[in-house]
Amino acid sequence: MAKPGNRPKSQAPEGPKTCKAEDCGGKSKKFGFCLEHYELYMAGVLRGDGTKPVDYATKHELWKKKQAQKSAAA
Repeated sequence: MAKPGNRPKSQAPEGPKTCKAEDCGGKSKKFGFCLEHYELYMAGVLRGDGTKPVDYATKHELWKKKQAQKSAAA
């Protein structure tokens, strides 16, 4: 039986230390993305593995327009 002070370390794998997005060296904060790319991932602009989808340009333009509208309204 294990002693109370000698608990085994967690066997859960650690996530990546850097952002999963292509050409980004930022420190990962959420789901393996830096905060900037996490926002793009949650908006559906980036894939979960950090790669750009085929229609990336279209999605990114629409996302930028929505961000501009949000900042103008605020």
